[in-house]
Amino acid sequence: MKNNSILPVKILSTGIYLPGAPVLSSELEKKHNKEPGWTDRHSGVRQRYWAGFGDTCTSMAVRALQNALDSAGLKYDDLDLVVSASASYDHPIPHNACLIQECFPSERNIPGFDIDATCLGLIVALDVCSKLLDGRRYSRIAIVCSEIASMHLNPDDWETYSLLGDGAFACILGEADTAGQGLIHGDMKTYAHASRYNIVGIGGNAYPFHLHPLDENRYFRMDGKKLLKLAYETVGPFFNSFFSSLPFGLDDVRWIIPHQASLPGLLLAEKILQLEEEKMIVNIREYGNTLSCSAGLALHQAIEDGRIRRGDRMMIVGTGAGFSIGGTLWQY
Repeated sequence: MKNNSILPVKILSTGIYLPGAPVLSSELEKKHNKEPGWTDRHSGVRQRYWAGFGDTCTSMAVRALQNALDSAGLKYDDLDLVVSASASYDHPIPHNACLIQECFPSERNIPGFDIDATCLGLIVALDVCSKLLDGRRYSRIAIVCSEIASMHLNPDDWETYSLLGDGAFACILGEADTAGQGLIHGDMKTYAHASRYNIVGIGGNAYPFHLHPLDENRYFRMDGKKLLKLAYETVGPFFNSFFSSLPFGLDDVRWIIPHQASLPGLLLAEKILQLEEEKMIVNIREYGNTLSCSAGLALHQAIEDGRIRRGDRMMIVGTGAGFSIGGTLWQY
């Protein structure tokens, strides 16, 4: 968006679901003979939630969506579109959205599809869906992110094993009812030379399961040092470009809601951007990195505890495998 017009879109409500009881880093360190406090020092994660028996991406998404509907005082049939923006899934085919919709019986045949931008799924979906919401064909759109990363973690790769968590987030978009409310700006940049810095190698046509059933590539792998270096090189230029067409700067944004990639990454961004500590909403200590859900969990938490209020200017921003950086700027 290269002008200063605001898309009149309102985040009507949010909802989350967290599976089971918190899994403490101290418990994992004891179980795997790691130095006490290692996880807190290296990734900042003190606990996370991991899906248990009976939890699926679909079942968690359904609970988060129902919570968002209840919060908005809506029924499923009040929706015009359902978009799943998750990085993980229950089945390669069909797409996540229709499996979520299957759990909400309806005769309306509400359309649904997936947007997969890995950890940037929510941010990209917010940008795309805001432009679809025209008040005619689409007046209310549900975006749902549901992630189970724990099933793809290698206990021998402590960097990722101790970092990632599971959870689900949903939000409902509708038409703004207040002048000046809505999506101010959105942008995304992809640095494709880093596309393999984090990867689950197995499961697609390049590396099918039936040919490599016990291969190490079935685990999620991440080169954290390279990703942190790339973030250091790209975060500043991305923000400069993001605000270049706007009549105000980052200092005029009340809240930054980031993807909770890692605590070192968040602190690095805070330093590069010279942010006041209280401006950035950080909850990685309580939830870990929940992929596409993580910015949503932080958004929901800050709305629920009263930090984010209607009229606040806020930016939802993050990084994702690819390697991409994306952000959406809102008058909430």
